[in-house]
Amino acid sequence: VDIGANLLDDMFKGIYNGRQCHPNDLQFVLERASKACISEIMLTAGSVEDAEQAQELISSGGYQKSGVKLYTTTGIHPTRATQTLRDEPQYMEKLAILAESPHVVAIGECGLDYCRQFSTPQDQITVFKEHFELAKVTRKPMFLHLRDAFDDFYRLVKDHRESFTSGVVHSF
Repeated sequence: VDIGANLLDDMFKGIYNGRQCHPNDLQFVLERASKACISEIMLTAGSVEDAEQAQELISSGGYQKSGVKLYTTTGIHPTRATQTLRDEPQYMEKLAILAESPHVVAIGECGLDYCRQFSTPQDQITVFKEHFELAKVTRKPMFLHLRDAFDDFYRLVKDHRESFTSGVVHSF
């Protein structure tokens, strides 16, 4: 089982830097995964758009001939927090609706990433806190991201620990 697959990236559609460089090869990626004995993959959604794309892909069933079962997360990646707050004010309502799907197995990818300066720490904290409530309501585990923000991350997880059943943290 692969629980952190970023297969929604444009590169799997053959798009690099806005240019079509080769045909969509997601089906071949999934077939190779199946040959490597991967039976289930959790697609990582880091935005409302990612979560919607994942739902569309899974609902279409077109991937099923690979033999790999797909699931997804629903959440806002910390590096997208500022953009999401600015451009998508109803993002939590949209994520809550998406989270009702049986295909959604975790809330996230969410957390803190102070290494890359795409979003302010305060915006990341604001968005991260909202994910705890979504996890509480859905009773789904959390898929957490941590990079160069341990003290704030630990404090927030500790303060909201009663809000989620379980989860996984990845960092690098």
